[in-house]
Amino acid sequence: MMRVKLLLPLCLIAVAAAAGCYGLRRSQTAAAGAGADVLAVVNGRAITEGEVDERLGSKIYGLQNKLYQLRKKALDEIIGERLLEQEAKGRGLTAEELRRQLTPAATEVTQEQIDAVYARQPQPYASLDEDEAKRRIKAALESRTRFGNVGMFIAGLRKGNSVEVLLRPPAALNVNVGGDGPSKGSAQAAAVLVEFSDFECPACKKASKVVSQLMSEYGDRVRLVYRHLPLSMHKHAFAAAQAAVCADRQGKFWEMHDLLFSSGELSDEAFRGYAARLGLDLKSFDECVASESSRAAVSEDQRVAREAGLGSTPTFILNGRLVEGGRSLEEFKSLIDREAQAGGLK
Repeated sequence: MMRVKLLLPLCLIAVAAAAGCYGLRRSQTAAAGAGADVLAVVNGRAITEGEVDERLGSKIYGLQNKLYQLRKKALDEIIGERLLEQEAKGRGLTAEELRRQLTPAATEVTQEQIDAVYARQPQPYASLDEDEAKRRIKAALESRTRFGNVGMFIAGLRKGNSVEVLLRPPAALNVNVGGDGPSKGSAQAAAVLVEFSDFECPACKKASKVVSQLMSEYGDRVRLVYRHLPLSMHKHAFAAAQAAVCADRQGKFWEMHDLLFSSGELSDEAFRGYAARLGLDLKSFDECVASESSRAAVSEDQRVAREAGLGSTPTFILNGRLVEGGRSLEEFKSLIDREAQAGGLK
């Protein structure tokens, strides 16, 4: 009989998924930094933590990254508390007394500010009537105004004191997806950012704006490659990807890309309208959209993503290393600058 000896207890950690859209099975891909800890022995043959992590692939990286984000948030809070306590002590106050001094007793939020937020961000309040939505917006703005001073004060204390953060993000997984697809930026750029995205994914729409800002700032120092990953949960995503493929064949991929993300309407009629607006040959566009060729192009990107263990959107690969989920502009810049330091990017 096969004898199995467990050396370590296994713990299941439930962690909320990072913002993004999920669909395809997430598996495979090479593990980074395989560990040497032995987790089990089967008839004298060890099974290491590295082997288990390799089997889990991108799943474990997502959990590790979420745990890092939670620790970073808690660490920032503790750093802020300690700096505030030290500053308060120097002023002969308690930390709570200093907080009260920094927090105004009353705040004024104008109707114009409330209306502007409601017009700019209606989605979070879609299930509420307008009056209730605006009451909640008013409360949120008042809270931000009242307590924002404390946050700015702590940020100033961090700059004026010696604060060394030793917490590091998890090592990114190495992922080989190639560099095929519509691109912008110099072909000679040392930083290559491959984006897997879905035109019906809200997080992808948000990420597209961040990536646009990134490319504006970095220009030819970064090459951006777009690859399609329409998820089955999104009814119109595959057809939208086909429309983008067909626009690409007439040299208008990025223009169609921007329309698909900005318009909010995804339908065959809308796709044709966008093609007309871009001055595409509509006969050729219609034939392309109906063709097996455009379907195969999208399916090929899905296959590449599936074999790399990618199943959520947006997902980015920076110089062969996995960057899951939408990131802020500053996070993207930090990742690229870190690449520059490590690899001598210009």
